Amino acid sequence: MLLVLALLGYLAVVAINDARHPPEQPVRELFAALTARDTAAAADLAGCASPACTGTALAGGYQPPEHVDIGEPVYGDPADITRRPDKSIAFVPVSYRLSGARQETTIRVQRTGDGLARPYRILYGATGRLTITGVRVAQVQVGAATVPAGEPDGPGLTVLPGTYSVQAAGDVLFAPAEAGPVRVDVPATADSRATPQQVALTVRVRPEAAAQVDEQIRALLTDCTRQTDLRPPGCPFQVPGIVIGADDVRWYDLQPPTVEIVPVDDPGLTGAPATVRTVTPGQVTVTYTAFTSVTRTRDTITQRLPVQVGGTVTTDPADPATVTWTR
Repeated sequence: MLLVLALLGYLAVVAINDARHPPEQPVRELFAALTARDTAAAADLAGCASPACTGTALAGGYQPPEHVDIGEPVYGDPADITRRPDKSIAFVPVSYRLSGARQETTIRVQRTGDGLARPYRILYGATGRLTITGVRVAQVQVGAATVPAGEPDGPGLTVLPGTYSVQAAGDVLFAPAEAGPVRVDVPATADSRATPQQVALTVRVRPEAAAQVDEQIRALLTDCTRQTDLRPPGCPFQVPGIVIGADDVRWYDLQPPTVEIVPVDDPGLTGAPATVRTVTPGQVTVTYTAFTSVTRTRDTITQRLPVQVGGTVTTDPADPATVTWTR
């Protein structure tokens, strides 16, 4: 009799525990936290520790899932088909809308702790991944969080499900694109092999950075015009061909070229986030005396030569207000 009473008591406790801590409880709490934009609670429930799941990441630039529908959980298969389902594991189906589009996923939950009161905790399937492509920048703004951009072919940034505003975080060289942030839907997925959601970013070169580069180019060109060589070293202009007995070399009447700074898609190829190219060549005049094959005497020769520059533009974390042009 005592054994029967003990068994009935145990079953009653189990039933109460199941009622108090159903498998879908942490899933409901997660989507409630997302709706409230409570980053800390949502990150803890989903098990997300990435930079996009910290601080006040959901406080701005984020739209939580809407019209959430949580289905009936399905318990894990027993180790023995003659036994009841394994209630320590459950799979909770969820559907919701992001930007009006229906999304579906299954979140796996697992019981935790010891004893009779064992609530469920989300195991996986409650986060998505985001990969940044396009112009490479050091940091991006995802929602209200500033996070490392990562590698385009890497595993991606783990984020909580929702719709995010994504844009390049400004630095001394680049500013976010004038078109504003890109909106991207990132659904949750239980498939670790699923392709991350991709978003291509664009940036614009800051006018102040362009002015610094232009000043550095003009400084080099001015220094080059002070040289007395027909082929001044490190300079983007020189007298072509063979010149015999050149003397009295003078460079003057410099017209600098018009250049533009071009962001690169893969800084690994150049080691720099941007390159410089000439849009409209400049000009410079050189005058010198030399022997000519026509008169076989020393004559004064004047030539108008083109000026084109290229190179790369880099930034230095130790001097965040400066960009450096290298020819």
